[in-house]
Amino acid sequence: VWDDDLEDIAQFYMPSMSARTICYKGMMLAPNVDKYFLDLGDERYETALALVHQRFSTNTFPSWALAQPFRYLCHNGEINTIKGNRDWARARASKYRTPLLPDLKDAAPFVNETGSDSSSLDNMLEVFLAGGMDLFRAMRLLVPPAYQNNDTMKKHFETVTSIYVAFALLGALMVGIATPVSAQEAKLTVRGSGLPVPRFVTLKFDEANMRSGPGSEYPVLWQYTRTGLPMLVDAEFGVWRKVVDHEGTTGWMHGSVLSLRRMALVVNGTARLHQKPDGESKVLAVAERGALLELQSCPAEWCKVASEDVRGWMPRGALWGLRAGESLDSIDAVMAVGGGSALPWVQQWLQRRLPKTELLVTQPLQAVVLGALAMTPALQVMDVLQHGISLRCWDRRLQSQRWHPLFLPGQAWPTPQPLELVLASRGDQACVEVQLGTPSGESRAEVVFVDGLPVLRNQEAGEASVRPWNQPALQIPLPEGAQEGQDCLRLRFGVDAKRQLWLEGFDLVGEQQLSRQILGIVE
Repeated sequence: VWDDDLEDIAQFYMPSMSARTICYKGMMLAPNVDKYFLDLGDERYETALALVHQRFSTNTFPSWALAQPFRYLCHNGEINTIKGNRDWARARASKYRTPLLPDLKDAAPFVNETGSDSSSLDNMLEVFLAGGMDLFRAMRLLVPPAYQNNDTMKKHFETVTSIYVAFALLGALMVGIATPVSAQEAKLTVRGSGLPVPRFVTLKFDEANMRSGPGSEYPVLWQYTRTGLPMLVDAEFGVWRKVVDHEGTTGWMHGSVLSLRRMALVVNGTARLHQKPDGESKVLAVAERGALLELQSCPAEWCKVASEDVRGWMPRGALWGLRAGESLDSIDAVMAVGGGSALPWVQQWLQRRLPKTELLVTQPLQAVVLGALAMTPALQVMDVLQHGISLRCWDRRLQSQRWHPLFLPGQAWPTPQPLELVLASRGDQACVEVQLGTPSGESRAEVVFVDGLPVLRNQEAGEASVRPWNQPALQIPLPEGAQEGQDCLRLRFGVDAKRQLWLEGFDLVGEQQLSRQILGIVE
């Protein structure tokens, strides 16, 4: 119809092409609907569910192009951020992935930019549903609830807010979601765990079924009877994972039978386990084809593996269970989230498994926000000091030592600008002592009356609230030949990205740079 050169073609409109839902639309007053659509006034007409929407034209003249879509939802409109939402949808169109729609990118842009705001929302919902996402989850992401003051969500507040904050930071869409995809080999499906694909997992139980499709209604292709067998996850659909075993057999398995534990399978005959990553080193054991070993690290062509009673190094080519070029050592830090992450035994277990990896303990909401911000180009994530840092100084007036603030609570780190101190010579002083401490934050409270009303004021507890660092004070020799009162040493303090307090010195008399010192880790 659109291809024909018809008069008033703009008046042509298709209310619905659904095989399940009958949709009535008209430019008329509400009392006239059943007079125009006579079947609506017929008593024999029955339906399980009916939704009615009446739109009053306020700032636009009625037109079919602005009619409510009613394809997948009934929505009242009033999306105040519609332009930004459409921009996000257009910018992220090339990054959607789902195995159900391999040619999905050819359908871009997914959101119309000329119809009503509700029609754009309807378009995005259609994409999610076609990609395998269930209706409930799709709507919760596209139109999230006002969770900030919702008492019913307090029990799982951090988890709920973490999800929505992450989606909002990664690209809001109808106040909802834009699913991102890594620019490299990792990809995310529209629905699934959110973990990168492809990735290796292992079987969690000694009985696990592989099916021909993503659902329990599909026939079982194979039953695996070995715990710890590595599998390659190639795609995701809901709670189902498309996996490939070491022989190339492909099928679908439920996510609950898979574990993120890393195991490797010996595939090339027998393989020798060496004491060092060197073929000339001592042979500790010989593993037969089909042996399962725990993967611990793979820095290059050798992998550190372990069995129940022995651990050592084995050539990478003898193992199946890791991708080409993958290094298990490429972990900068581990951030445990969730209610149990603060348990001591959980942290101890992580430290034993990853002894050289920094363990970060952060609240779930902060973890998601920091992770999303860290992926934003040209954006530096900075933290603030929870406690200050104080430097012990000699007070000439009082003839006693006292603590002086070096960095205050709330200051940003890594340090944007170092703190600089210039020291003058006393003539007879041979060195300067750098003793640091952490203010404990203790304070005393007192009630005072202001304009007849009681006001609670907190007063700092003073010098006694500073806790010295548990390490010897740093001794810095002063330049020789300096006259009393002459500036002889410049000190610069800063905090780096690893929370290390550093010190740089410059000899003003001899005009030479002193070596940089790491004074300790900031709390």
